[in-house]
Amino acid sequence: LEQPTTDAPKRAKVKLGEIWAVGPHRVACADATDREVYERLLGDRVIDLVFTDPPYSVDYTGGTKPRKALDNDERGSEVAAEVFDVLKDFLPKGCGWYVCSPSGDKLHDMLHAVQLLGPMRYALAWVKDNSTFGRGHYKWKHELILYGWTEGAANPWYGGETPDTVWEQARPPRSDEHPTMKPPALTVKALHHSTQEGDMVFDPFAGSGSSLVAAAEIGRIGYGIELDPLFAQHTIDRLVEATDEEAVKL
Repeated sequence: LEQPTTDAPKRAKVKLGEIWAVGPHRVACADATDREVYERLLGDRVIDLVFTDPPYSVDYTGGTKPRKALDNDERGSEVAAEVFDVLKDFLPKGCGWYVCSPSGDKLHDMLHAVQLLGPMRYALAWVKDNSTFGRGHYKWKHELILYGWTEGAANPWYGGETPDTVWEQARPPRSDEHPTMKPPALTVKALHHSTQEGDMVFDPFAGSGSSLVAAAEIGRIGYGIELDPLFAQHTIDRLVEATDEEAVKL
């Protein structure tokens, strides 16, 4: 899959509290800790898979200004826990989830947060083509993607022969708008393993829309929640670009 050509917008047409449709895909500009948002967004639709990258290195506050670095790095994991505590009630039994995780001293908190969704079964390692700059004893060349599923039923699996837990994939070009953006091919691999065509992929931290766009490009349906109107607008614009469908406010 190619990197997006749509630039991040400077102003947002989308307003907080709105839900937009792009073909079968849906984007809510809203607070992912608000239970009513899920009820409005989902209706009778069932979530088949969660793929999300919580904002563990940026401030989870709404508005039209770029997100700021967190004063307390652990706050990102706290927000993830608050969101997952609501999300869990909207997931069917056996629903798979992939959660991109911070490393280092922030990993413990994210491990605790994902337990709200169900037992973590695997920690997948995304190995990059080069390491990140750092002044510590080691330079990070990998990120973790935590994988598990809700209890009560078998988890659907379409990955064929057992794949490795180490995924080698080049880093995408750096994005000032979304500094933790994952390469589309990484998301697509997970979606191929855990969904079929027509399944719905849900992201409560939609960000710039990478997971929803990846879903759309391989015949899945993307639903997401994003608090920041600029990020929600960027997600909608990218879905329009990927699908040639019109964006409509519901």
